Amino acid sequence: MRLAHVTRVIVPIDLVDPQPEAVRTAVEIAGTTAEVHVVYALPEVEPNLLAQLDEAHRIRHARESLASWFDDEELSEGLRGHCAVGEPSNVVVDLCRSLDAHLVVVHSEGRQGVRRFLLGSVAERIARRAPCPVLLLKDPAP
Repeated sequence: MRLAHVTRVIVPIDLVDPQPEAVRTAVEIAGTTAEVHVVYALPEVEPNLLAQLDEAHRIRHARESLASWFDDEELSEGLRGHCAVGEPSNVVVDLCRSLDAHLVVVHSEGRQGVRRFLLGSVAERIARRAPCPVLLLKDPAP
């Protein structure tokens, strides 16, 4: 893959603990010619709670939060925000396919041991299932 051929980059984030470095890296790779799509996956709620929580309202609120985060981080120029309900790796892979993405830039929390076994790694699931290359960003070693 040549970076000159990258025209659509996907960056998943978690609005609970967003990592602006992943978005900044994607913007740097994209330059002025590629699209950067930032995606946030809202967790699914129990079916019995759906009557109380309007999914459209949750998505609208998440989009507003995402736009506010873009502004706070001074990242709003040219970014496209996406919010969907579902398991994060599924949401990202589905968006990659629907947009015919060329690259995913994802931050990895670097879970190890039992936490990784029990919780899994969203970044790892994305890397295994994405239809395009995945750039995995890790925190620097302490």
